[in-house]
Amino acid sequence: MTSQELALDRVERAGKVHHPKGCGRGRYGGYPESLDPREVTCLVCRRYVEKHGLQPRSSFPDVPTFDVRPEGRFLYPRRSDGTRETGCHLVFRCPVCGQENNHGGLYGQPGAGDGHRVSHCPCWERGYYIREVTQ
Repeated sequence: MTSQELALDRVERAGKVHHPKGCGRGRYGGYPESLDPREVTCLVCRRYVEKHGLQPRSSFPDVPTFDVRPEGRFLYPRRSDGTRETGCHLVFRCPVCGQENNHGGLYGQPGAGDGHRVSHCPCWERGYYIREVTQ
């Protein structure tokens, strides 16, 4: 049995299909690419899927681009010349598993944080691109 099949076997318990981040019964060490959020039958997990508008992985390109909004501010560490830059958090929720992902950008400089990122969740093996939006 492959790890994907084993993960699905753990999720499909008691005749219900659970989402890994829903009620807690579907927690395991990975997100099976074959799990379609539209097939979730547990009521609590279904609410989680609907709340975050989750979609199957297959509905996205191999390396997608997501729009992100800047949130909050922080100071980057001092450079060798003593200057510091103010950063902002570029936040978005993964549309497949629902995990919130944070990346750094530059405060007051829209687009400075755009580009390819390594994924914090297991849904995007090759990462994804982010594009900062201000409205």
